Formats: sequence, C-alpha cells, structure tokens
Amino acid sequence: MNKHFIYSKLRANSLKAKTSTAIHGKTIYPIIKKRVDMLEYDEKRNYIRMSVDCELTYKLADASESHSGICTSISGSGVSFIADQSFDPGSAMEVNITPKNTITPPMTAYIEVVRTTKQDDGRYEIAAAIKSIKGH
Repeated sequence: MNKHFIYSKLRANSLKAKTSTAIHGKTIYPIIKKRVDMLEYDEKRNYIRMSVDCELTYKLADASESHSGICTSISGSGVSFIADQSFDPGSAMEVNITPKNTITPPMTAYIEVVRTTKQDDGRYEIAAAIKSIKGH
C-alpha cells in the first residue's frame, strides 16, 4: 500500500520547547513529516474506479471474431464489462472501449480476466486487469 506524506506545522506547545527556534525575534516552528494513509476512502485501490456506460467490443486474444458489450467501470489498472458469454479467469482478451462523448478517444487494451459473475438477466459481468494499452 502506498503511503504518502504531508507536511504539517505544529504549535510549539505540542513539542518540547527546544524544537522551536527564534530568528530575528520571530518564533519558527518546525515542519515535520506526518505519515498519512491517503487510501482512507472506501475503495482501497491504487487507482480510483470510474463508473461508465459505453460501448465496448471484446474478443479472445487468439480469435478473429469480436462481440459487443457494455463497459461498466474502468480504472488505471482494470476494466469491467457486461458480455453475453462467460470467460475463464486468466483468459487473455482485447477490448476496444468507445466513449459516448467525442472528446475522449477510443481505447484498445489487452486484458486478463480476473473473474466472471453471472447476472440475473443471464449475461455476465467480466472483471479484468489491464495488461497494456494499444497505441492508436
């Protein structure tokens, strides 16, 4: 887990008297490193996951036929999408995500399936780790 540091100024009365310094008649308080866990939000991940709702095509890495799905979330290290079929964990795939707005360009990524969860409607939610992103 990454730990980040923030600097905080402490009052002299919270430190021993010898830790403050007088320079030109002004008291200077020390700046100390205070260790803070910056991942104190509900989702303890290296990247924040964003919920999305956009089109996606997917295929197994060694297949030529693509299928359509819906991308439901994406982060800097993973993606989840809805598919009509199940895939085994460890399966290598290629996905092409097409955002709804024209400002954001499409993204092609090579992924590895982490898990497949059957949904109530008979479709499958595929969760995968992004292994690399293909340049356009």
